[in-house]
Amino acid sequence: MNERLTDAESLKYQLKMAGYSLAEVAEKVGVSRSLVSKVLHRSRRSKKVQKFIARQLDTPVDELFGPIQENMEVSDE
Repeated sequence: MNERLTDAESLKYQLKMAGYSLAEVAEKVGVSRSLVSKVLHRSRRSKKVQKFIARQLDTPVDELFGPIQENMEVSDE
């Protein structure tokens, strides 16, 4: 696993420092807060959510979330 991958709490903190709560991310992307939380905890993937977070943190999506796991549910919600 890539050393630069971050855990959910670190991502939440980084988003907060960038001026976003999970609810605000959800509102901006047009998804539920629950989905944003699941994406941060890596139990689901959403390209829209991941791209938005990566843009706000000025970091490539793969560096934040890693490659897609076979057992991970993917959502374009």
